[in-house]
Amino acid sequence: MTDYDDLLAKYRDLEDDELFEIHVAIHEYSEEAQRDFADAIEEKGGMDAFVERLKTRKEKAHERGLLRAQFTKAIKEDLNSELEPGDLTFKYHTEQEVSEIWNDVRSGIHDEIADKRIKPKTIIGGVIGGAIGTVIGTAIWAGQLIGSGSIFVFVGFGVALINYLIIKGITKQSKANIVVVIFTFIATILSIALGSVVYGMVGYQGVER
Repeated sequence: MTDYDDLLAKYRDLEDDELFEIHVAIHEYSEEAQRDFADAIEEKGGMDAFVERLKTRKEKAHERGLLRAQFTKAIKEDLNSELEPGDLTFKYHTEQEVSEIWNDVRSGIHDEIADKRIKPKTIIGGVIGGAIGTVIGTAIWAGQLIGSGSIFVFVGFGVALINYLIIKGITKQSKANIVVVIFTFIATILSIALGSVVYGMVGYQGVER
């Protein structure tokens, strides 16, 4: 296969967005590459068709954003609302695609609400996760003091992150839930406090200064 055939095959396999990036900077390419690019565009229907496809894709993305915003507003106003395509105006999406967008938005909103909801599992998971996190955090905080005799701020952030991840993993809820945030804060403070107590009992055990 010749270099021409190789380049042509490469351009043929690219999506329109990728071809557009080449088109914008085509003056930086060799004459041979420019010719191959032009041939590839012609095989795809010509430059006019190429530009029209890009325009359609951009307008479809814009319409999708408008639909998502409209659906988000409607579902938040009434969580039990149902999709009624007849009341909508859309040009670039099929009814099936509109339905998929609706379901995606509704699922996201319901997940967000469930994430913020305080349930018995949230409290129990927070206690268990906080206890586990406190033990690990205490060991880490005490370890840095015993080994270095110094306090490193990034270790504190690491302890907080570990506590959060443990609590999040057990409760299956994120920082959007106030209970998860509270237990993370308590576990972090306890980790630092208990770690400092352990250090006070054991003392510096690092290299002699």
